[in-house]
Amino acid sequence: ITKYYINKNIKIAAQFTKALPGGTGTTEQEYQSGKWIKISKKQADFYTTHPTASFLEIINMEMQEIIPPTPSYNELVSRYIREEYSMDDEIAIIRQKAEKPEKFTTYYAFCESCKERAKQELEISNE
Repeated sequence: ITKYYINKNIKIAAQFTKALPGGTGTTEQEYQSGKWIKISKKQADFYTTHPTASFLEIINMEMQEIIPPTPSYNELVSRYIREEYSMDDEIAIIRQKAEKPEKFTTYYAFCESCKERAKQELEISNE
């Protein structure tokens, strides 16, 4: 009978004839401390197809959906502005505001539209 183990650093290993280096355990805390945790063939197979799986994902044989954090209002506004203007572009436009007012007006209107777009995406009211 082949036995399977996971280890924080080495992950999957087949049956050992000698004692496992670092010892064995049964909990996630023991896994995190470097101990070997015995798993089933199904769990070993799951890990083989999901090599980035966490300890709990391997034990439960189910990948957890990672939901990216919601960007802040300022992050969204900056992202939208960067779609059209680089930081250097912005500095140049602001620096030349008096010399090129039409360019600044276009830039300013675009920034305001980015702010509205971010508010709509984040469902922020205009109170």
